[in-house]
Amino acid sequence: MKRFISILFVIILSSNLIFGQLEFLFGPSPIKMIEKGEYADAEKKIGYILLKSPDDLVGNYSMAILLKTRKYTSYNAEKSYEYLAKCRKIFDNTKDEQQIKKFNKVPINQIVLQNFTDTICRLAMEDAFTKNNVETFEKFLDFYQLAPDSYKKKVIESRDLAAYKIANEKNTLESYQYFISKYPDAVQFEDVTIKRNASAFQKAKVIDNIESYKDFLQRYPAANEVTSAWDRIHELAFGQAEKENTSIVYKKFIDDYPLSKQYIQAFAAYEKRQYLESVTLGDWNNYRTFIDKYPTNSWKSVAEDSIYSLGTKSENLDILRYCLDHFNGDKRKNALILYHDIFTLDGEKLTLDMFYEKYKDDFLNQVKLKDYEMATLSDQLMLQMPYVAADYLKYDSYIKMAAPRDKAYTALQKMISTDIEAKAYQAAILKIKNYLGYFGRKNKKLLDLISFLETR
Repeated sequence: MKRFISILFVIILSSNLIFGQLEFLFGPSPIKMIEKGEYADAEKKIGYILLKSPDDLVGNYSMAILLKTRKYTSYNAEKSYEYLAKCRKIFDNTKDEQQIKKFNKVPINQIVLQNFTDTICRLAMEDAFTKNNVETFEKFLDFYQLAPDSYKKKVIESRDLAAYKIANEKNTLESYQYFISKYPDAVQFEDVTIKRNASAFQKAKVIDNIESYKDFLQRYPAANEVTSAWDRIHELAFGQAEKENTSIVYKKFIDDYPLSKQYIQAFAAYEKRQYLESVTLGDWNNYRTFIDKYPTNSWKSVAEDSIYSLGTKSENLDILRYCLDHFNGDKRKNALILYHDIFTLDGEKLTLDMFYEKYKDDFLNQVKLKDYEMATLSDQLMLQMPYVAADYLKYDSYIKMAAPRDKAYTALQKMISTDIEAKAYQAAILKIKNYLGYFGRKNKKLLDLISFLETR
């Protein structure tokens, strides 16, 4: 009897456990329990189902629902997304039509799973917006691969904006460059690029040498500051050239920087130094070499003027011949007149023939007539013979016409020879002074002759 009672008690106890389990398993679905807010009970029930069958679609689906419920204390969008991803995999691998129909009654199907995915991603996106930092946005984009493109776009825009704020707050070349490298498609890309370039240019300005600006130009060829960088390079390079002040450094500047504002000034300095480095004051051969070597140099005219000045002052026939062979205009004309006066100074017809055989310039026509007229008068005077007083007028005309040539001086000497022989020195002096204006009042020969006679 006692044994029967014991057995009956065990049966009754077992029956209560079985009915309890059955009530737990076959009572309200976890989804209904979640809808009623019975989150703790739903969590237990789902846990039991997944413990028995980890790949149970409904169990995983229920857990995904529970975890995406914000009121649930263990709300976790990431884990919900993981469970849902597992559900999608299980559903996609299910081929049994009957099983698919059962799933559809829950309901679980492709549309529901897709909508659920969108919901979880939306919740995760809202969570990211709440935290509003680059790390959270990046994590969303990496983790929620199934998120709709519209969600991703919003998150990317928010991430870029957050990163943009960080770059601006740091306000360094490195912070802007990091943003540019990391987010090339950001709407802020152009603005950050401008700020990056400005920061890089400021860094170059602090160093302020040609190398720093050239490095800037190489790295940022499209920067707004390119023109300013080139301007500063030109200023620095020209300053260096001015400091060294040689034709070589000026030539390098104009070759390297043909578009610089200083180009004209540098070119002028280059030509000047080229001239000064080539010539020696008073050496006409240096001037000639300079002209031959640098025929386009603007200082060529200065060299020509110097040669002309040396020739006219020194009455050097070699220099004057150079002027005749290489110059034009007034320089050549004046040099030819002076060359004529020196070369034909003896007044001899042979000398005149030699001169006019080579130089046939039209402006010499009147001079030529006068020269040959004087030569004819000289022959008529026969200066090799003693002076005759009856020929005074001939001598007077010839001296006035031929002075300051040598023959005019010889004629004057003949004219005063009789006075000197008679020791009438004052008479001789008066005659010389009478012609001094024709020879030039500073004519050394006549002044020396007067001085000599005054001491007699």
